[in-house]
Amino acid sequence: MHGMSSARTIVLVAVVATLAACARGRADLELKVQEILDREGAPLEPLPIPRTFERFQYTAQDLRDPFSASLDADALAAAEAARPDA
Repeated sequence: MHGMSSARTIVLVAVVATLAACARGRADLELKVQEILDREGAPLEPLPIPRTFERFQYTAQDLRDPFSASLDADALAAAEAARPDA
């Protein structure tokens, strides 16, 4: 139990030291931030004019899907005929 109280003491000292370090001297930071905010920003380049594209009418929606594994009747018959000899 004595080891536990010394661990608490160490943690308490670390927390107090951290809070004390954060509390001092923010004036230089605030001055630097204000100096940066007061600067004139660099001029921005104008946005480019968007290109217009010619419309494309897709007309192949009724064709077979090239990514599906569907076979027509002739291809299925050829696949079944091409088997190794038993």
